[in-house]
Amino acid sequence: VNPPYSNPLPCIEKAIEEHKKVKTIALLLKLDTTTKWFLKLQEAGAHFVTFFGRLKFYGNKPAPFPSVLAILHWDEI
Repeated sequence: VNPPYSNPLPCIEKAIEEHKKVKTIALLLKLDTTTKWFLKLQEAGAHFVTFFGRLKFYGNKPAPFPSVLAILHWDEI
């Protein structure tokens, strides 16, 4: 899932809700550990994968900010 960078919170709340229904969800986000939504993901048990440098999609300039992949993984216990 690639939520809007300007307001990812509604999409993140939906992802956390869906994750509780036995789903694995990955979100590509702007890396900002000072936000409410980052804390919500952390509290939900997300795993975070950071990238060296800035992401660059084919034919475009690099993003003006660092990115993170947040993974909400369901494990059968």
